[in-house]
Amino acid sequence: MSMRKRSGSGSKRHLKEKVVQIYESFFRGEDLTSDNPTFWDEFFLLKPKIPQLEAEIQKLSSEQLFNMKEQINLLVAQCIEMLGQEHHIRLVFALQTLSALLITMYQKAAQDPTLNLKAVLIGTEHANMRMQKLLEHSVVWSVFMAF
Repeated sequence: MSMRKRSGSGSKRHLKEKVVQIYESFFRGEDLTSDNPTFWDEFFLLKPKIPQLEAEIQKLSSEQLFNMKEQINLLVAQCIEMLGQEHHIRLVFALQTLSALLITMYQKAAQDPTLNLKAVLIGTEHANMRMQKLLEHSVVWSVFMAF
């Protein structure tokens, strides 16, 4: 009978979760949606890792965040879209992601009052439409939760 040696048992590399890898890629400015048309549906099935998301945002300067406004606008828009989903997991994870984004961005704005939150989070072109949609989803869920 032969016994196998365990190689490297003391030096196991910690593997990053898929959602953390996505955060890192996203905040490096990589386009994650071009090769995958169902990216957002899949992304919102992954449980958010709020501390890692917050850390990725905190790493960036106000200028870097402003330069990433299109990507961040897209993430916020997708979060708002998912709030209209009947798929509860996607809805909850989108809400958690949106909440973490808002809280962390407001913390960044407290550190640097020149940071234009509106431009970075929802943009200027579709701001009214996105806010209207967010409020509509909020009203629907508050009525739903009342019953």
